Amino acid sequence: SLVYTCAGPAAVCGDSAIAGAEACDDGGTTAGDGCSATCAIEVGYTCAGTPSACDTTCGDGVMAGAEECDDGNASNADACSAACMTQVCSCQ
Repeated sequence: SLVYTCAGPAAVCGDSAIAGAEACDDGGTTAGDGCSATCAIEVGYTCAGTPSACDTTCGDGVMAGAEECDDGNASNADACSAACMTQVCSCQ
């Protein structure tokens, strides 16, 4: 006799639950917020929780989200702050 095993319902991106091959699920399908329309974590972001909350990773060298700059470091003395905001330097 044959035995069938059911895997359950398929993962649905945008339902706020991480399932199947989803790396994140923020409850939406809008790209550019850290969790893509296919529920993959976008470059320059880290995501955690269910539903997923995604934040940019300042200092990784990838300008993403609201970052004005990202020069790959946490220095404040180089025109891009440790919070990834542009700084105006005045020379004297």
